[in-house]
Amino acid sequence: MITLVTLIGRSRSLVNPASHGYARMKYRFTSGTVRESNLFGLALLDELRESRGIPIDRVVIVGTPTSTWAELAECLMNRSGPEQARAAEAWWIRAADLYESGQPVPQPLLDEAAALLTASLGIEAITSAIPEDAGGMEEVALLRRVIPPKEQVYLDITHGFRTTPLHLVLGLQALEWTRDVRLAGVHYGKVIKDSTGIEVALDGVNRILRAMHPLAFLHLRDDLSELSNFVGDSGDAYLRTACDQVAEAHRLEELLLLPPAARARSQALGQLRKVEWGDPLSEECGVVLFDALSAIPRQNNAEGLIQRSIGARSRRDWLRAVVFAIEALRAAAIRACPKLEAEAWQRHGKNNPGRLGEFISKGADDIVLESCTLPGVPVPLVAGVMRSKSAFEQLRRLRNLSVHLTTGAEQTIAERSEERYGGLIDWAVAMVDFLGKQSNLPMPTQH
Repeated sequence: MITLVTLIGRSRSLVNPASHGYARMKYRFTSGTVRESNLFGLALLDELRESRGIPIDRVVIVGTPTSTWAELAECLMNRSGPEQARAAEAWWIRAADLYESGQPVPQPLLDEAAALLTASLGIEAITSAIPEDAGGMEEVALLRRVIPPKEQVYLDITHGFRTTPLHLVLGLQALEWTRDVRLAGVHYGKVIKDSTGIEVALDGVNRILRAMHPLAFLHLRDDLSELSNFVGDSGDAYLRTACDQVAEAHRLEELLLLPPAARARSQALGQLRKVEWGDPLSEECGVVLFDALSAIPRQNNAEGLIQRSIGARSRRDWLRAVVFAIEALRAAAIRACPKLEAEAWQRHGKNNPGRLGEFISKGADDIVLESCTLPGVPVPLVAGVMRSKSAFEQLRRLRNLSVHLTTGAEQTIAERSEERYGGLIDWAVAMVDFLGKQSNLPMPTQH
């Protein structure tokens, strides 16, 4: 479903011919069509439906009790049959009298106008007055009442009180998150001279709003894929390649395959260095994307991985918190035992190079387990876990549950996460620090 929201404000006298309300304008639209109307929103409605083939299902006209609601009479009388035109004229007389005497137009009279508009336009029309001192909540209440979930909304901000467009834009942005509502376009009728005007599509405003979602995904979920999709629509070949690589990295991380994901993100970083940005917002978001990708080398050492574990834990993303903790412990063990990677190649990698990473990870796990017997090793502060070795084994068990999607894994995490696994992450943080202080650890006896 698609809704057009348009505004109506206070114009000049309705009865003085020298200053008759909103001026009747000839608006030229970006399609080349010229449409004549005293209210840009109604001209825009015709343009969207007739020239652009957008099936508007509903028009919502927003004003205040003292707005020039009688301006709607022109639409009512020009688009109606004789009987409806007489009803529209009678309605106009009452609305004009109230406006000229400075009295507010009551909602029942606005509801009459909505019924007449519905009949003349052939789509649902809603007229609603909000207080003149509305501070934003009134506009949100209105939007909640008239905009259903998953709606597309076009917004005309030409007429109306100066703060109302701001409140409606912000309210619609909130509904994007709560109701999956999408602001499809923001439009404005700009006066050029005398009785002519042009359509201005405020695409920049809409694009700024579109940036909020991917930036939130980055900060809340450490997810770069949405941001790369946002900046990737500029048409730059290097940028498209970079975004494809970021998407691949996201797919691999979803599968908890961190090393190949890191390589894909590093390749994306190389492509981003070559991009020529087309607009300042894309460039600003591109800088954020570049900085996040530049942090990969730091994120893939032990300290960086444990910070990602802490970040995932703060988001209650326990699966990634555990996986990053395990990878951090392995990275710390590999660094503390310089011989491990070379020995793994000599003993296993030559004959089976495709499994070299598996052999190194197995050796790193053995180093962590054997390090759990060293003096000064951190003690897990987890109920029922008395030894560091048991803490690491429980982390590995949880990782295996998540990686292999074992039945009941998510339920197990949900039931015991804060109580037990939060404590295991705390132990992993301390253990990474402990291993960081070790050097030249011997090869594990089981390797």
